[in-house]
Amino acid sequence: PFESAISFAQEGGFELRKGWNLFSNPVDRDSKFEEVFSADFDYLIWSLDNGMWQAWSNREALNEILEKFGFLSDGRKLRGNEGFWVRVWSNEEVEPSMRKLVCRKVRKENRGWKIVSFGVPSVSVSDIKSLIGKDFILWDYEDGAWKFYSSIEKFNDIVKSYDIEIVEEVGEDRGYWVKEMGDE
Repeated sequence: PFESAISFAQEGGFELRKGWNLFSNPVDRDSKFEEVFSADFDYLIWSLDNGMWQAWSNREALNEILEKFGFLSDGRKLRGNEGFWVRVWSNEEVEPSMRKLVCRKVRKENRGWKIVSFGVPSVSVSDIKSLIGKDFILWDYEDGAWKFYSSIEKFNDIVKSYDIEIVEEVGEDRGYWVKEMGDE
């Protein structure tokens, strides 16, 4: 599951908005943030690694606090094709340092919820089921609002009744919370 052979070249940059952004490492290998993105601004990154939260920043004062509480990441790398939370203190235009982006797979050693990247330029979320191989639930966070999608239509109907927007497309620069049904 989560496998594809899609490859493409990234054109242009994108924006990180002030505050929290659910984002992704769009390349298919583990990379340092600075390798993937030209980051001459302050950031704080949180990632979920085998069910454990880890974080790091380019602000040393934040790293000292993270280390004190046991959250400072040893590797400080973004895992290939996985998602993460990034906090920036102002709107930032980000230019990818790596132009060739390839989606191979999302690691499956974590059971339950995952933060993932699909590594595709833009695709209908309903087409994602063919990559996952089973029913799933997906949450997206953008511009301070949560969005939802499930391959099970009755779940979408329930969520719509609470005025939560339904995700229609996924893109390469985004991270998504995903849970495969039956993945307990």
